[in-house]
Amino acid sequence: ASFVGTGIAMLLLLALGAVAGLVVSSKVMGRLLEKRRVPTFYGIMGLILGSLVSMFINADIYPKYLSGSIQAWDYIAGAVLFVLGAIGIYSLIRVAKKKKPMPVEGE
Repeated sequence: ASFVGTGIAMLLLLALGAVAGLVVSSKVMGRLLEKRRVPTFYGIMGLILGSLVSMFINADIYPKYLSGSIQAWDYIAGAVLFVLGAIGIYSLIRVAKKKKPMPVEGE
């Protein structure tokens, strides 16, 4: 077996694992949202807030912000991605409002 063949096989296995993980986690998330909607949202919010905290307290990243080595394109890319994210969220909200609302747990 050549090095290239082994590399391609490894990439295919990685892709297969990523797809399988995505499918399984989306099924689990869907079931959790059906059965335990509010606690699931709290769990998701905890993951999001935890990532924000770890992003700014990361020992490898924090010195880069203080050194001023961030280029202008970093800010431009951040602004563009922020706007695209806001547009995406707004679009999802509009689509969700057109659909039948899901019942909220406890009501």
